[in-house]
Amino acid sequence: MQFEIAMDAQRHRNAKLNADSESCIPVFKTPLPIERHAAAIYTLSVFYDVQKEICAACFSCFSTHVENIDDKLHYTIKDNRGMTFSVMYSADNSYASCSCKHYQRVGLLCRHIFVVLIVMGCPTIPDNYVTKRWCKIDIAKRYLGSVSCGIEGDSNQENTRWKINHLWANIHACVELAENDSELLDAFTKFIKTQKQNLERSAYSGDSDLEKNKIFEAHYGTPAPSEIRVLPPEKVHNKGSGKRIKSAVEISMEQSKKQKRVCRTCKEVGYHDSRNCPMNKGL
Repeated sequence: MQFEIAMDAQRHRNAKLNADSESCIPVFKTPLPIERHAAAIYTLSVFYDVQKEICAACFSCFSTHVENIDDKLHYTIKDNRGMTFSVMYSADNSYASCSCKHYQRVGLLCRHIFVVLIVMGCPTIPDNYVTKRWCKIDIAKRYLGSVSCGIEGDSNQENTRWKINHLWANIHACVELAENDSELLDAFTKFIKTQKQNLERSAYSGDSDLEKNKIFEAHYGTPAPSEIRVLPPEKVHNKGSGKRIKSAVEISMEQSKKQKRVCRTCKEVGYHDSRNCPMNKGL
């Protein structure tokens, strides 16, 4: 039950983030076309991180030196903290690398490389530096399920998975549209309950054993074996007598049945003596 709740919350959160990325229009802070390109390809939360680097490239960094070595431009970039970084850029294959190693660590271009791209007049981010995991299209493919070829040519299992993924997408989209309207939410809930009852009646109307076999085949992708060869191990009896842990109530009841005696150390009447007196622990 807790696992299902956690998965439902994760699906709802993913659907909300996908809806925000598709519907929300971010506020641009520069007139640069490279910022528009970043907003078009990246998800909303990732775009804000890229926008921060683009703004820092415009207002917090500048180029102090450039040198051409072997048809590759070597820039020296200095930021407002006084730190310098080396950026190497090749216009032939749009290759760029920075000494800060931000792209290697995060997967997004750093402000120092954006300085070079802006200076070179690049309107878009180079394709070899667009990580697919941060893009809107890749998120949608992983969320809806990507089909390599046509549905007709796929197996039944892949076709079913593709339909289920699209069904989940439609359900979450309906929840997103109705979550702010109580009447629409009640109507959608009533409709779902009605369809659930219809599906339950159709599912349990046939042979129960046949339905179990269908569920098994749909889950594992193979029919149930006619002969069961793997059996649970036989029950064994280990040496020694069984022993269980006594509860606190049983321990207190056994303690109360004991006769109290006078301790020679603390001179108090209780269930201890001078050997295990609490006063001896402090000595």
